[in-house]
Amino acid sequence: MATNPGRTNLVAWWAMDEASGSRADSHTGGLTLTDNNTVAAAAGKHGNGADFESANSESLSRNDGSEFDMLTGDWTLAGWIKLESAPASNFSIFSKYLTTGEQRAILFNKNTSNVLTFTTYSLGTATPVDTLASTFGALSAGVWYFVAIYHDATNDIKGIRVNATLDTVGYAAGVFDSTFLFLFGRTGGSTNYFDGVMDEMCLWNKVLSADELDWLYNGGTGRTYAETLASGTPIKVQLGLGMMG
Repeated sequence: MATNPGRTNLVAWWAMDEASGSRADSHTGGLTLTDNNTVAAAAGKHGNGADFESANSESLSRNDGSEFDMLTGDWTLAGWIKLESAPASNFSIFSKYLTTGEQRAILFNKNTSNVLTFTTYSLGTATPVDTLASTFGALSAGVWYFVAIYHDATNDIKGIRVNATLDTVGYAAGVFDSTFLFLFGRTGGSTNYFDGVMDEMCLWNKVLSADELDWLYNGGTGRTYAETLASGTPIKVQLGLGMMG
């Protein structure tokens, strides 16, 4: 059974429908992303998606604020990505990370083997803990993937999901409260720019359940912000495909 998570505990939903420029937060309108070096648009899972070109050093960013303090606790980031190329180099999907001033907190990358990696830092220093999507394996260019990362501070677990496949590790150290930018498409202080399209990215200040992630995945079709409920009352839909793990 897939369960609509509604809008309770939703921090932001970036539909990425704009042709270019800043990307609006469909939920509250308060967390608009700034465009850096002209992120254009391409066909997304629903409407447009944000089309990042690594050769142009493109990214979307938001200055740090109190709304991101929740990243030290329970949270989930989910959405859709499609690689336009899959070379043997790192691509950054999402980060809150800078080596200068020891502001390392979170990295969500495609590694040199084209496997997604979710890295966290507890103290802002260079002591990372990685979670790899090794069960799913390597990504291919030109294919849409549903991706989600989460930190469960209550149960000391962090996880990474690709489509319906989940990998987790025990993790009790916590996530550092970095003051650096909230970034889509690059890592602070590096050249690990994303090359591809992102769509329907959403951030929650809770750990979404397997059923809720199944609802967002929707058997590979995905969801839009309009499909969530303003009241947060769950709706159950039979899908027949659950999250592994």
